[in-house]
This record gives sequence, structure tokens and C-alpha cells, in this order.
Amino acid sequence: MVEPEHALHVALPGPLPCVRSRLATHGRTV
Repeated sequence: MVEPEHALHVALPGPLPCVRSRLATHGRTV
């Protein structure tokens, strides 16, 4: 399942690089 926080990060155009890295990690996990 995709976490709500993860969905918010995906909705964003591309905030901070740290968040992007975190998003990539979550994407791999999911």
C-alpha cells in the first residue's frame, strides 16, 4: 500500500532534493 505521505510527495512537482531521494527509496520499496 502507498502511504499518504508518499502520495503527497508524488503529487508535488519536486520539492527538496532530500525529499526526492526519500521518494525514490519509497518508490523502490513500493
